[in-house]
Amino acid sequence: FFQLPPVQQTPLYMPVVSNFRSKKSNERQCLARLGRLSWKQIDTVIELTEQNRMKADLQYAEAVLHLRKRQCRYYYSIHES
Repeated sequence: FFQLPPVQQTPLYMPVVSNFRSKKSNERQCLARLGRLSWKQIDTVIELTEQNRMKADLQYAEAVLHLRKRQCRYYYSIHES
């Protein structure tokens, strides 16, 4: 399953850890639990086999591929022309 996690958020496919520090934290955990429950209701999988989002930027696509597989052994400069 190759899905990059959301930035600074818990992925829906990960268990929610209880940590009641504040009201705002409690609200976030409640939303995370609702998201997790929704995720667990999915029983159909559609596998996408083509990458279209990064079709125009092959170097960036290659860097993301290595990132998602945790094979970041090379330096990629995505800002070079």
